[in-house]
Amino acid sequence: MTPMMTREADSERVLVWASSARDAEVACHELGRHGIAGAGCSNAEALCESIRAGAGAVVVAEEQLTTRAVMQISAVLAMQAPWSDMPVLIASRRERSRDWAEHLAPLGNVTLLDTPLRLRTLVQATRTALRARRRQYDARRAIHRRDQFLAMLGHELRNPLSSIALAGERLQETVEEGDPALAVLRRQTQQLTRLVDDLLDVARITTGKLELAKRPLDLSVSLSQWVEAWRPRFDAAGVALSVECPERVFVDADAARLEQAFGNLLTNCVKYTPDGGHAVVRVSVEGDRARVRVEDDGVGMDPSVLATIFDEFVQVEGSLDRSQGGMGVGLTLVRTLIELHGGTVEAESAGLGQGSAFIVELPLAPDRGPDVRAPLCGGSRAASRHIVLVEDNADAREMMELALQRRGHRVVSAEDGVSGVELVLRERPDAAVVDIGLPGMDGYAVARTLRESLGPELVLIAASGYGQPSDRRQAREAGFDLHLTKPVSADAIQEQVERLLRR
Repeated sequence: MTPMMTREADSERVLVWASSARDAEVACHELGRHGIAGAGCSNAEALCESIRAGAGAVVVAEEQLTTRAVMQISAVLAMQAPWSDMPVLIASRRERSRDWAEHLAPLGNVTLLDTPLRLRTLVQATRTALRARRRQYDARRAIHRRDQFLAMLGHELRNPLSSIALAGERLQETVEEGDPALAVLRRQTQQLTRLVDDLLDVARITTGKLELAKRPLDLSVSLSQWVEAWRPRFDAAGVALSVECPERVFVDADAARLEQAFGNLLTNCVKYTPDGGHAVVRVSVEGDRARVRVEDDGVGMDPSVLATIFDEFVQVEGSLDRSQGGMGVGLTLVRTLIELHGGTVEAESAGLGQGSAFIVELPLAPDRGPDVRAPLCGGSRAASRHIVLVEDNADAREMMELALQRRGHRVVSAEDGVSGVELVLRERPDAAVVDIGLPGMDGYAVARTLRESLGPELVLIAASGYGQPSDRRQAREAGFDLHLTKPVSADAIQEQVERLLRR
C-alpha cells in the first residue's frame, strides 16, 4: 500500500469541512488573513482526496462526522507514513459522552474545539497544529537523511566485505583444512555481513519499505535446513544444537525473511550459551498456529528486561555481555519480521544463569499448497561459461575473477563502464556481472546500452553494495535480469548464471 501525502509532502494547507459552504469560506478567509492557506471541502470524499494530496491539518465540524464519514477519514489516515500523525481539529459542542469520544478515536490525533468557535481560537489552534506538523516534516527529512547515510554506509562496507569473503575462499586452497585463522575470517565476515543487513533492514522497516514475498512454506523442513546451516557455528562454540519438528507444518511466509528472523534467534543462542551448553529448536502446532520455541541453557536474562528486549537498539546489561558485540537491532528485526507475517514473538527467562527461550507463533497456511521448501545450497557442478566481470574495485575484481576461473569458467574483466560495454560487445559472453557504482558510465547505463545492442539473450546480473528495494527496481528497469547485493560469493553468481541461462 502506497503511503499517502506523496505529492505535497510538506504541505501546510488546512482542510476545512464546515457545517456549510459559507462557514468554510469564512474560516478559510480568516486563516488566509493570518498567512495560513485554507481549502474548503464539501463532503467526506473531497476531504479524503485532499488528505491524500497533502495537508498540514484538518478542521471538521462535528455534525459532519457520521459513522460512515469517520470510517472513510480514518481509513485514509491509516495509510499515513510512519512519521506522519495528521492533526485533526473538531469543532464540538461542550456536552460530550464517552460514546462520542470512542466514536472519534479512530481519527487519531484529535483536538476538540468548543463551539460556538471564535475565529481567533480557530487561528490559534491551527497555528499550534501546524507547528506540530512541521516537527513531523522535520522527522521525515531526518529519516530520509538517515536512510541515505545507511545506504551509503552499506555500500561502502559491502565492497570491502566482498573482497574479504572472496580472499577467504582463495585462502582455502593454500592453508590446511581446519586452520583456526581461516575459520575466524569466515565467521567474522559472515557476522559483519549480517550486521550490515540487519541495520539496513531496521531502517527499511521503520519507513514501511520492507516488502514480503509470501508463499506456502513447509516450516519443519525449512527450519531443519536452517539449523543445519548454523550447526558448524554451534559446534565451534561447544554448544549442542538439536531440532524437534513434526512431519509437515505449512505457513505462508517469505522464506528468506523468516530465515533471517530465526537466524537472529540462533545467533543469540550461540552467543550467550557457554561451552558445554545446549540449544534446541522445537516446532509444534497449537490450534491454527505454528509454534516455534528456540531455547537454550545459557546466561539468561533478568525478568525485568523482558518487556523491552525487542526494542530498537536495546542492550541488556548483565546478560548481554558487550564482548559478544551486537547493535541491539537483531531482536527488533525478529519481532517486526514475525509481525509482518501475522505472528507474534515473546521472550522468557527465569533469571540470570537460567537460560532463555524465544517463542514464535505464526498462522498456519489456510490451504496446504505444494511442498515448498527453503532453497538448498550447492548442487552439481555447473557447465563452463564465458563471463564478463565489470567492477571498479581492483581487489574485488581480482578475487571474483580468480574464484570464477577456479570453477572452470572463462572470465575476462573491465574496470569501468565504457570499457565494460566494449568488452561485452567484443566477447559476446554468456553472462555479464556488472557493478552499479562504476566511474564514467554507471551500471544502469551499461545495462541499457547492452540491452539495446544485444537484446534479451545476454544474462545481465547487477552486483552492488546498494540493496534497497528502489535499487532492485531501478536495476530491473535498466535491463538487468537480477540484482545481487554484495558481498556476493562466486557460488551464488555461478548458480544464478546457470538458472538464468536455463530460462
